[in-house]
Amino acid sequence: MKNYISLHLLFGLFLLLPGLMLAQNRRVFHQTFELDSVKVLYFDVVDSLKVEPWAGNVAMSETKISVLNASKGVMKFLVEEAGRYNVDVKINQDTFSMVSKIRERKAMHTVDGRIMEEEVYIRVFVPKEYEMIEPNLWVLPKEEENEKTEEDKPSQGKGLIEEKTLKDN
Repeated sequence: MKNYISLHLLFGLFLLLPGLMLAQNRRVFHQTFELDSVKVLYFDVVDSLKVEPWAGNVAMSETKISVLNASKGVMKFLVEEAGRYNVDVKINQDTFSMVSKIRERKAMHTVDGRIMEEEVYIRVFVPKEYEMIEPNLWVLPKEEENEKTEEDKPSQGKGLIEEKTLKDN
């Protein structure tokens, strides 16, 4: 009889163990950004940021969010409703900027007093034509600007034919 009770207690502990363990929720988000006439890329985020060149012709961000001691519901609220990790992306004329919307995040605690530890990593891939001036400032070199503006012109249609005709005369 004692073995039977011990076996049930042990089985019960295994069922409860996952609920007692610390939960860590993770989310990964990807966004892409067209950089048609952009010459300057500026980043001002409060999280860990790494900017890397790549062979693509658009910028792409990858945001990895990890919160220790948070339930799925809390994680969903922080990301979707509270916007705790949102960045504001703007393209004004020739400048692309990515800025954290919330500049300071206060520590959060669970109902039983445990700290919800947050880790946020942002990795941005930028076209390889851009050069790093500072870790948070990338620019398109002058010769690349000229090539980009030539490529942006229409390859067919009246506009280009008229332009060539005017240049030839």
